Amino acid sequence: MTQREIAKKLNISPATLSLVLNNKPGLSTSMRERVITGLQSIGQGALLKSIDSIINKNVAFIVFKRSGHILDQSPFFSLITESMYSYAQTLGYNMIMAFFDVREETEHQIAWLRTLSCAGAIVFATEMLNEDLKYFSALPYPCVFMDNFFENRNVDSVAVDNSMGTFQLLEYLTSMGHQKIGYLKSSNFIHSFYERDMGFISACLHFGAKFKSDWIFELPFSVEAAEKEMLHHLKNNKILPTAFVSDDDIIAIGAIRALESAGYTIPKDFSIVGFSNRPTSEYGVVSLTTIDIKASFGSTAIKQLLSRIESKILTPDEMVSVKSRIGTKLVVRDSVAAIS
Repeated sequence: MTQREIAKKLNISPATLSLVLNNKPGLSTSMRERVITGLQSIGQGALLKSIDSIINKNVAFIVFKRSGHILDQSPFFSLITESMYSYAQTLGYNMIMAFFDVREETEHQIAWLRTLSCAGAIVFATEMLNEDLKYFSALPYPCVFMDNFFENRNVDSVAVDNSMGTFQLLEYLTSMGHQKIGYLKSSNFIHSFYERDMGFISACLHFGAKFKSDWIFELPFSVEAAEKEMLHHLKNNKILPTAFVSDDDIIAIGAIRALESAGYTIPKDFSIVGFSNRPTSEYGVVSLTTIDIKASFGSTAIKQLLSRIESKILTPDEMVSVKSRIGTKLVVRDSVAAIS
């Protein structure tokens, strides 16, 4: 029996049958279930075996957006995605991509995610808050949340060891003689920035570095806006530290532009370090000392998801969450000078 004949017998269109057999979105859950039941009733249930095999070899990568301020400014998640696609393929899995934006109607998006033909999903949770977990609690497949630790929630997660990164930055700056150190803090909140902020304070105390509230400058998460705001801070702060730690390379680059515009030289007058090792950090007027966080990030998330899929435990009452931290690496370039 051809697919066209099967569709006619089930009183559906060939397109609808194709969506079901190829596990494509675009149908309601009830319609999909009706077609599957119909296939079984007319003795075509063998076709469903191919559905199961396709689903079991698909994993989803869901990019979550709350404001877009961080993700829209950065190619970082696309770099992570490329490495994850390649790694998933080496394990025999296909990766399908989806987006979830809380600025749009959420119920429709949840319904669509429920129809994704996948055995599990990695959620890129950079911009997520704790309350956003509710959107994913009813999905019929396991999820691993990436780039957000959710330490107080019973969910699987993989995140950067932000405390380790800021410790490495302070260790390097103090080894170069810096004791007066400021902080370039993002005015756009994500949990990773909060962890870097707390890690900075802890590391300053550990190494005996001096920091003052007057040396914490809030800057927007874009090079141009950070440059403009940094110029404002420079006009209103006459006593400055010798070095700055930044939440991210993007902010650090904007601050460097502002300092150079104000007549300072980097690193002669000020040393600056970033975080994330973005591609732009290496090719500015001054190459940026920073923290690299990409190594093993995506592969760890995939391994953790596949382990959860194999465990077949989905209910919160049965699940003991697994949380992983990815180590960081200091990348030394030209934006730091020693103090004699």
